[in-house]
Amino acid sequence: MLSLPDEELTPDAPLTLRNAWVFPIQNTVARRELLLGGALFSIPLLGWVLNMGHRMNMVHRFHRGLPMRPAWQGRGALLRHGLVGLLAFALYAGPGAVLVGVGAWTANGWLVAFGGVLFCAGTYLIPCFMTVYCRAFDIREVLDLVCALRNLRSVGGEYPRAWCYVLLSGVLSLGGLLLLGVGIFWTTVWNWQVAAFCFCHVFRRTDSPDFRRGGVAG
Repeated sequence: MLSLPDEELTPDAPLTLRNAWVFPIQNTVARRELLLGGALFSIPLLGWVLNMGHRMNMVHRFHRGLPMRPAWQGRGALLRHGLVGLLAFALYAGPGAVLVGVGAWTANGWLVAFGGVLFCAGTYLIPCFMTVYCRAFDIREVLDLVCALRNLRSVGGEYPRAWCYVLLSGVLSLGGLLLLGVGIFWTTVWNWQVAAFCFCHVFRRTDSPDFRRGGVAG
């Protein structure tokens, strides 16, 4: 049986493609949590929400100086935080998606194009407040677009590089469809945890003056 060497990568490690891709499977605990996440992902909507809550709990634990795993703890809290993630997607990516749908329905190419740009811009901003929200689970972080823009300005060139790694891993994760179709559940969870590593690395300096709701609960 293949035995993989254990590692202890955290988002303090250099932001490299290799580190991002290894992070979700770096040790026995990580692989066990990924397997559980993929199994739960098969449950429509609920699996998505729980996996989002799990990813946010990992980031929260990192901000508090705790081991990032195990993070499948407190299913009620995971559900609550995952619902906040769903709210964030609805608020920031939802309007663009609706415009794309309306444009496609009415055969309006300009509306589809504008909705597509709006969707991409909203999605691009989401880590700017979701990763910061995970510090203390302050819902105000999610509702403050101005703060998200300040956070984006504060982190510089690492942010687009993180997005490049996440998008590349997202394309790779589509290979899960080749595993009887259901493999996409596990490869999607892997991709989400790649994103957790990348954006947590970018926003790991929580003492930045642009992060105005200071600090991590002790």
